[in-house]
Amino acid sequence: IGWYDLGLIHQANFSGMIELAGQVIYYIFGDEDTNNFSTEYTFFVPPLAGMSNKTGRGTRVILYDDLGRGSTDDTFTWNHYGDPSILTTMAVGAEIDNGIVDAIYHGGDISYATGYLSVWDFFMDQIGPLAGRVPYFTIVGNHETDWPGIPQQMFPNATDSGGECGVMTTRLIPVPGNGNSTAFTRVNEPWWSYDVGLIHFVGMSTEENFTIGSKQYIWLENDLKNVDRNITPWIIFGGHRPMYINSDYGGTDTSDIVVMDTLIANIEPLIWKYRVNLAFWGHNHALQRMTAVYDQKVVQYSTPVEEDGNITNQYYNPQATVHMVVGTGGAAFTVNYVTPYPDWCELVMYKYGYARVEAVNASYLTWEWVQSIDGVVYDRVSISQDPYATEWVLPTHSSSSNDKDDLPDYGIGLIAAGGIVILAIFVAMCFGYIQNPCISKDITEPLLKDKDAT
Repeated sequence: IGWYDLGLIHQANFSGMIELAGQVIYYIFGDEDTNNFSTEYTFFVPPLAGMSNKTGRGTRVILYDDLGRGSTDDTFTWNHYGDPSILTTMAVGAEIDNGIVDAIYHGGDISYATGYLSVWDFFMDQIGPLAGRVPYFTIVGNHETDWPGIPQQMFPNATDSGGECGVMTTRLIPVPGNGNSTAFTRVNEPWWSYDVGLIHFVGMSTEENFTIGSKQYIWLENDLKNVDRNITPWIIFGGHRPMYINSDYGGTDTSDIVVMDTLIANIEPLIWKYRVNLAFWGHNHALQRMTAVYDQKVVQYSTPVEEDGNITNQYYNPQATVHMVVGTGGAAFTVNYVTPYPDWCELVMYKYGYARVEAVNASYLTWEWVQSIDGVVYDRVSISQDPYATEWVLPTHSSSSNDKDDLPDYGIGLIAAGGIVILAIFVAMCFGYIQNPCISKDITEPLLKDKDAT
């Protein structure tokens, strides 16, 4: 029970992608010996580092965590998350159909197979229409990696992966290498970075040792300090367990609060020093939006501004990272937030969906959180920055004030050359609806914090 033969894993590299950056290619796969080939599929080649999209829009990516396996019928497998997961997959697939996605970043807790390998087979079938058409980046979460005895393990007694130890995720969904001798990340070194258009993406592992002086820490600092902001003016940083989380779960080494404090003590000085614009996390199955924050002190609250009948929460040249928790891909909700909110927490919401992020140009980035079932946007955010800045300066005035006069009106589109290697992983398509609702409506409305309340 629990064993399933996945067969062979085949990998194939696309070549000549530099010349085709920003274009659509068509491909088939199969076996020449048996003359058995797939139908024709499309792949949207992302823009090179520093390149604007050929259609005139900015660099656009989809972010989510904690997806899991869903299905289009009533069959169940281990850790089956039903229609929330499949609806997120379908909604993101529709965005790819429209040609408006350059990459997907799935920030941990991938299939929730936890040792039941048949679930991986179903899951790879589910994400085929996504991972086969745009780059699909992942980072490992606790359900991919944690198991006693793993080298560099951050939580040596945790067993959340069911014995997978990171092997299945890093083999089935390889991500870019991190400077070692292989083209893709190693099982026990699953941190990476990659440039797409105007964005430098970084993936850290919260499950391997990230403390100051560790192998991962040294790699992260070296990567961040070498980002050329003239080419990739925006940095989006991902990790699974959140650095900032509104949660009542504390006490143990794997608890939300203890992990948050550990990340703040070890990693936050790095992402502040190297001006990481946006950090997104999961693990806690909720949507949470934070202020620009450093050392648990508010650096800048967002300012709600009405635009075309919608409210956009704007951060004006914030001098610290804005954090988001987007564990809303499909796994059952984690309802453990506290009230009153911490000063640095602005929003808690329990709905299923994903974030649509666009680096419009060197000075302006937008975030929209989209509900999977109907495409409704429930949270809008914009972040502006001075693209000529070389360092951040923490404000000396009250943390609740927002000085909007410090940022000139920049409108810069950067174009530069670069290199790209794309791995296409493709499996069969599987789409559709299933019925059962998974959460009662009374906890799905946005829970906004009144910043003026005492």
